[in-house]
Amino acid sequence: MTALTEVCAYLDGYLNIRELPDESNAVNGLQVENEGDVQRIVAAVDASLETITGCGAGGSPLLLVHHGLFWDGNVPLTGRRMRRLRALLGFMVPGFVAEGKAYLTVAIGCTGGRHRSVVVVDDLARFFREKHIPASIDHRDLDR
Repeated sequence: MTALTEVCAYLDGYLNIRELPDESNAVNGLQVENEGDVQRIVAAVDASLETITGCGAGGSPLLLVHHGLFWDGNVPLTGRRMRRLRALLGFMVPGFVAEGKAYLTVAIGCTGGRHRSVVVVDDLARFFREKHIPASIDHRDLDR
């Protein structure tokens, strides 16, 4: 088992992500953390729903992809993006529960005063409850 920070530091340096130009909206490097350990690496072209759901067996994978979750920049979590987020959380949360973690905070931000985050948070809470995982909601800035 290897620390996630070590693997990411090596890959960031090897791939020279700080120096090589990329699309202005691209998000390079680590996009979603696991619990901090890497037991195996799964490689794929993109972070599709099939890729995320297919790498689940075997414990603590690092999913290494060319086209990440946020390849096209900071965009609303709807449609396929929301399905991928649900799959990712559906894979990760049972592991946190099995490890005896007391809680997990999932924070969704919103800009522009449109409060899309309310819809995303409500959808994720429903998703967790359908999987019999307790979920509470705090719409902290709803009145802004």
